[in-house]
Amino acid sequence: MKALVIIAVLGAAVWGGYLFLDDLMAQERFGSAVEQAIDDPRTTTAEQIRTTILRAAEREGMTVDPEAIDVSVTASDVDPLAGQMVAGAGLAVTSQRMTVRVPYTRTVWGRLQHRTVERARVFVASAAPGVNTEEHALSRLPNNP
Repeated sequence: MKALVIIAVLGAAVWGGYLFLDDLMAQERFGSAVEQAIDDPRTTTAEQIRTTILRAAEREGMTVDPEAIDVSVTASDVDPLAGQMVAGAGLAVTSQRMTVRVPYTRTVWGRLQHRTVERARVFVASAAPGVNTEEHALSRLPNNP
């Protein structure tokens, strides 16, 4: 009798652990899909990002309201590496931050869980001549009169 109780308890623990890890992995896969939607160079509109996110949510068994997906683009002071390299060549760089916030629901352990995934990327929006490159280069030399 003891053996059956131990087997039942171990079976329940393994099943619970499986459900917990499956939920964690689904969250991570969905977050990665949101990042890929942002990074995809073929994506040119917010509507395309929403469509990609909705397909990923359907694959993971999540419910997403298309109207609740928030795609925002704001000015950013942070320059990505490419922006720093271009700025070093004497160009004025403008960076923007794209943030995607997706509220979703998923059934876990028979209960509806409301969660939100948010991912952001900083990218170079424009680079234009803004600094005299010769003066910029000379100003970096030591002992510049």
